[in-house]
Amino acid sequence: MQPGWRVWRRPVPDSRMQRLPKTIDTDRFAPIEAGKRFDVIATSRLTPYKKFDEIAALGETHRVAVIGDGPRAAALKRRFPQVTWLGHVPNAQVPAMLAQARLFFHAGRRDYFPRAIPEAMACGLPVAAFDDRIGTDVIPRRCGLLVRDADYRAKVAALLHDPAATTAMGTAARAHAVATHGPRSSEAACRRLLELAA
Repeated sequence: MQPGWRVWRRPVPDSRMQRLPKTIDTDRFAPIEAGKRFDVIATSRLTPYKKFDEIAALGETHRVAVIGDGPRAAALKRRFPQVTWLGHVPNAQVPAMLAQARLFFHAGRRDYFPRAIPEAMACGLPVAAFDDRIGTDVIPRRCGLLVRDADYRAKVAALLHDPAATTAMGTAARAHAVATHGPRSSEAACRRLLELAA
């Protein structure tokens, strides 16, 4: 779309692009009644290029958990003992783990649209992410929070202290995920791509 220094490439016009949704099983990733063991939950591979400082900072004032495993697991547990490191959770069991939290927090700065976001939304969780990478096309404002380094702790705390707002955002997030990422969500985009290729 923006070729930059590759001067032999021309930008691709918006009319010739189609973004494919993150199609997920919204029957499996769905709200489940469960006790709220955690205020904030995240999913991530525990690798050297992932950063967990923001999640750990939230763990100083909230009950925070991370689903995921990887080569940095032992080091992260030692460095950030205030976080509950849940380790590897089979994908089929992820919805039940998400149901135990009140908010999903995506701290990643490298990926624009990880599948974990619509999965959490489909489970009825509001989602918070940094606005230097994630936009309102991924997390509509009614479905969560777009935050910055300077305000993420305050915004997360304010939302968690407002149960009505948390519930409303979670309900909106579920509706959005079902409408835009359900099992048949790729059909229109695929039809459009076939038209463009013709």
